[in-house]
Amino acid sequence: QDLDIDPVPLLARCGLPLELAGAGQAVAVEREIAFIRLALEASGRPDLGLLAGRGHRFPVFGFWGLALAASPTLASAIRLGLQYVDLTHTFLRWRFERTAPEAALVMQAGAPLGELETFLVERDAAAAATLLEDLTGRRRGLAGAEFAYARPAWADRYAAVFGCAPAFGAERHALRLSAAVLDQPLPGGDPVTAAAAEAQCGRLLEGLSPAGGLATRLRRLLLDHPGQLPSQDEAARRLNLSRRSLRRKLAEEGTSFRAL
Repeated sequence: QDLDIDPVPLLARCGLPLELAGAGQAVAVEREIAFIRLALEASGRPDLGLLAGRGHRFPVFGFWGLALAASPTLASAIRLGLQYVDLTHTFLRWRFERTAPEAALVMQAGAPLGELETFLVERDAAAAATLLEDLTGRRRGLAGAEFAYARPAWADRYAAVFGCAPAFGAERHALRLSAAVLDQPLPGGDPVTAAAAEAQCGRLLEGLSPAGGLATRLRRLLLDHPGQLPSQDEAARRLNLSRRSLRRKLAEEGTSFRAL
């Protein structure tokens, strides 16, 4: 719509009624992928991922976004964001590396994304950079950005999105930031709101369908026991699986018990 393109025909071609665009509605992954392909084609904008990501402000993410916005520090916001990342629509697996003098948000495809990997990484990286900017109130808060794919033809648009000159052809997809800012108080920090929003995130995560994948079910199991994480054998038993089956199924989803 921002590009003056009517989305209704695209939704129809994917078998998605317009009302599914409302908050809280579930969309099958294959139909979402189909819509992304059509949107890229119809827009004629290869940088559509960057444009979409910049539109991801906190209200887009509901209680997950509210919990981040009310977190007392950037470190706590990142911890909470990754803890409940299954409440977002990301196709990527995220991890946080904290080492002086820089920390990094690392993004990795959990499954082969084919020709859409650039779009999906751009969208989510741009969204993360936008959220970091809103959290800290700093326009150029990133120390650096790196991407594993080759330099795209629209690379000159990255600086405006990330506030820095990115590196392409890197070993990973990552957003880097100064470790010194992680424990500074955030302007919007509100402990009461943060606690209430996090509690709601927990309830929403608990309500996700088991069809969301074994990794989602295992993450919920681990979140239920903070400080007393079950062993791999115990987790397999609670999920009605053998240890071998647990390892195999997680591997098929591109992760592992240790990683989760």
